[in-house]
Amino acid sequence: MNQPVETQPKPQPVVIDTSSLIPAFRSPLAHRTKLLDLWTTQAIRPFITPNTLEELRRQLLAHSPSTDHYQATRFVDQAIKLYRPFCQLVRETIPRSEPICRDSSDQKFIDLTAYVHAQYLITRDDDLLALNPHTTFDIIRDDQFIVKFP
Repeated sequence: MNQPVETQPKPQPVVIDTSSLIPAFRSPLAHRTKLLDLWTTQAIRPFITPNTLEELRRQLLAHSPSTDHYQATRFVDQAIKLYRPFCQLVRETIPRSEPICRDSSDQKFIDLTAYVHAQYLITRDDDLLALNPHTTFDIIRDDQFIVKFP
């Protein structure tokens, strides 16, 4: 008799803007955020590029809880080590997509989300959130996104 094969649901493909990642990493481990839990349990699959990963490194260093360079660098390394294995890295050149963000440094997140056909771009950035009605995907605040997952 064949046993039914249990299949886990595929992770939800998403793009997470740096503005939503910084608070997830700055919270103490005892108070892990729901967003962090969603990628470590593989309920979501974040997509990244070398460019978005480099921005995350820079922003984590700038927002490190420590002013000591060694400790700040260690904080960044630990955060990247926690995030990177759960991400899908896109190395190819991503074409410019519509709409155009008024903050050109945020355009890479619009382009990536459109390119990988993710349903969600998760952010706290008002420049990105303002584009929500003009995209084929949802641009959503992290606190609104996490309520979609039990």
